[in-house]
Amino acid sequence: MSEFIVLLPVFGALAVLSSAVKFRRALNPVSLVIIWWCLWLWVANFSLTGLFIPGARTQVMVLVLVSAVFLGSKLAFARSRPTGAVARANENFRLNSRYLVWLNILYFPVVAFLLVRAVPLLLSGDPVKYRAAAFGSLDEPSPLFGGAYPQFLFEILVLPVIFFSLTVGLILYFRFRRKMLLFLSVVLLTMEAGLMLGRFNFYYILALAVLTYVFVVQGRAPKPGVPAEAGRPETELAPKRTRSLIILAVGLTVGMAALLSVSVLREKKHTGLLTTFKKVLVEYHTVGFVLFDQELGSPISRLNMRLSYGRSIIGGLDTVAVVMLRRFNPGLIPVAGESGAYMAVPQEVGRDEKGEPLLANAFYTVLYSLYFDGRYLAVILIPLGFGYFLARSYLDWLKNGSLVSLALLILLMYVGLFSLFQSPAESLRFWGALMLLALMKKLNLTFLRASPAAQKP
Repeated sequence: MSEFIVLLPVFGALAVLSSAVKFRRALNPVSLVIIWWCLWLWVANFSLTGLFIPGARTQVMVLVLVSAVFLGSKLAFARSRPTGAVARANENFRLNSRYLVWLNILYFPVVAFLLVRAVPLLLSGDPVKYRAAAFGSLDEPSPLFGGAYPQFLFEILVLPVIFFSLTVGLILYFRFRRKMLLFLSVVLLTMEAGLMLGRFNFYYILALAVLTYVFVVQGRAPKPGVPAEAGRPETELAPKRTRSLIILAVGLTVGMAALLSVSVLREKKHTGLLTTFKKVLVEYHTVGFVLFDQELGSPISRLNMRLSYGRSIIGGLDTVAVVMLRRFNPGLIPVAGESGAYMAVPQEVGRDEKGEPLLANAFYTVLYSLYFDGRYLAVILIPLGFGYFLARSYLDWLKNGSLVSLALLILLMYVGLFSLFQSPAESLRFWGALMLLALMKKLNLTFLRASPAAQKP
């Protein structure tokens, strides 16, 4: 597809330039999402690891998705909110974050117990088989949890809190130098990665840390009611930024080492480090286009034979509804669970240098969920809305210093980047994080703390 090798850089450059001019910042979230998708689709056209090259229809659909995000962002330039509302929401955000610390402390023994329980199971079998068993399903529960409903409760009550705590912890650290929540969430995410033998928790930490640092540096200081660094000379802020950069660099190095270590553990015994690195860096970021292209091109595939009418893109909420309704109809199956089982089957996606088939599964990109929900209408409308909310939250952070909007921005960037693999909206952790964010904005839990009068001796 030589035409796309030329078209993608030109299209991406024009869209990024337009967004940079509109936002007056080169590293704006819309530009980052456009660069991310166009870059990896462009790399996919070179078949660097032997993967098949995606067809023209798939590549055009990616361009349609990215264009919809770009156009949606243009709708977001509207009048700002009253600053008083921002100040109150910021105060609630900061005060309520203390209760996230206590929740993480409460969840620590739960995750630690599961991790200790997982060690003998991991040592007694193959890592790939262990991972498949550890995830389980509603009908085949994981041996780690001892049942489908304990696992469901863990996924709906524990994982969203830990993931959201990472987002809030990064904001509090880079903005106010508060370390405790970030430390606890990173420890728990690392333990959960060991529990499920997963790599993406480390990827989440790396990506969200970089994004949060960039956006915090760009944003204005919060409005009155929130302690801030506003009005201080740049020379006073420089040492703190330098220290943050050093800590960020060290964290990225450690995170990359952990990511590669888990990848090596999960690969075949004789797979070299360089081969594993190429697979993690290139193949995992491009194979989704190939898997989706094969499904799209097959007239008898599940993707072309059925429609999910919106249940796929909100798979996390659909799962909760199905779990409740299974009490009355045990035959119900959540779309996310059905899709997960279907996508777990390995498919041939290319040939290696020896001519042996390359197999891959799971990563079908968010395009699968969108097309499965509503064909081209969903591929256009949902990214259009995503682009609007992405730009709106960014502008609210820049203009008003809204910490809630910054947290929403980070969560939406998580969706925009990791949709390259599969739809994050099909997981419970994303929807749980959104609900926690809404609670942190609206609820004022200061009544749980001692009043100033009561604290006087």
